Amino acid sequence: MGGSRSRWRWLGGVLLFALASGQAAGEEQFNLAVAFGAGSQTSGVGMQVDGTWWPGVNGDLALTAYLGAGSLPDSTFGWLDTVRPASGVIASIGHRHRFLVDMGVGRIGFDGRTVATATWSVTVRTEWYAVSTSLGYEFMSDRGLFFRICAGAGYLLTGRAPEGWPSVSPTGNLALGIQFL
Repeated sequence: MGGSRSRWRWLGGVLLFALASGQAAGEEQFNLAVAFGAGSQTSGVGMQVDGTWWPGVNGDLALTAYLGAGSLPDSTFGWLDTVRPASGVIASIGHRHRFLVDMGVGRIGFDGRTVATATWSVTVRTEWYAVSTSLGYEFMSDRGLFFRICAGAGYLLTGRAPEGWPSVSPTGNLALGIQFL
């Protein structure tokens, strides 16, 4: 028990040091960004718009809301036929090197099946949406260019999962973007 408590104290001390060693409290700030990428934040391959707010309490704490759109084409449906939205919120700490927690909603998969009779056929596309949670890292350059990578899990929201697909599946995101303002 004593060893377990000392580990928690050590971890708490590291977290307090990380918060205290950030930028000094300053003015509230808001920035816009555009990113291109692939994964859960864009529902496939696409782009997203980020709005980041620094409350001014500690210069390294930030909240980011994002809205993305992406495509998951296949042999039946093309790029424009499969554009779908994704959105979420990111909490981050850090200035150039940011550690983040992401929570979002978006498409995680699809299935296309052809139904045919003697006179006609139609392809039916079923899509699955999920709430995703992930941890990640973001590097922000002095000129506003950033690189973001996340990994986590998606929890199925809609429909029944296809046979052999669990209701919880791995998710990820990779993005490259630029911050304005």
